[in-house]
Amino acid sequence: MSYETQPITETMLTIPPRYVQNESQWARQICVRHRWRLSTSTGEIFDGDGRLLAGSLQSLTQTLVVLGWIVPREDGGAQAGIAWTRIPDEAEAAVSRLLEISTPQ
Repeated sequence: MSYETQPITETMLTIPPRYVQNESQWARQICVRHRWRLSTSTGEIFDGDGRLLAGSLQSLTQTLVVLGWIVPREDGGAQAGIAWTRIPDEAEAAVSRLLEISTPQ
């Protein structure tokens, strides 16, 4: 007997809204997907090349909400969570979009 299987995607592993204490938990999942790093000494977030993406997890989370990559619990209800379809699959494209928003013009 054989079974049809499919790989588990990040979308399936997203923490449901009822289990999330704050949106930074979703921001951490996005960091993992794109291999972004958190500096334990400063709290800053860096991409794989060492570029500074955010001064803190809180500021990264706020930027991800502005981008629409995270739908906050209070705004989204059942739709709250990570909007994986809005996040570029390529890490470099995601970093570029993030830096466009977070860099003052």
